[in-house]
Amino acid sequence: MNMKYELIGIILGLGMFNGVILDVKLPLVVYKKLLGIKATLDDLKEIDIEHYNNLRFILNSNDENLEESLNVNFTVIVDKFGYKETINLKVIFVLIKGKWRKYICRTNE
Repeated sequence: MNMKYELIGIILGLGMFNGVILDVKLPLVVYKKLLGIKATLDDLKEIDIEHYNNLRFILNSNDENLEESLNVNFTVIVDKFGYKETINLKVIFVLIKGKWRKYICRTNE
């Protein structure tokens, strides 16, 4: 997968270097990244509306047993030099300045 991004980068870089105008339509978040502007969750809406809606649902949910209600668990699989490690995550609620904030963090195992 990284080879595809590298190839696209080389082609775009060659075009800019040689002064060739390429009619490339990139998502707004790419331009934000190039300008050093921080991307937000709303930028995901343009790229993948389904993931955006699912994340919005999780963020707006007040259910403290979210994992059980949705019948899912939050895990991340990390590739460490060929060894795949599964990291369990947990939804926790933290009271900050009188408001409950939802965070996903590592479980204390």
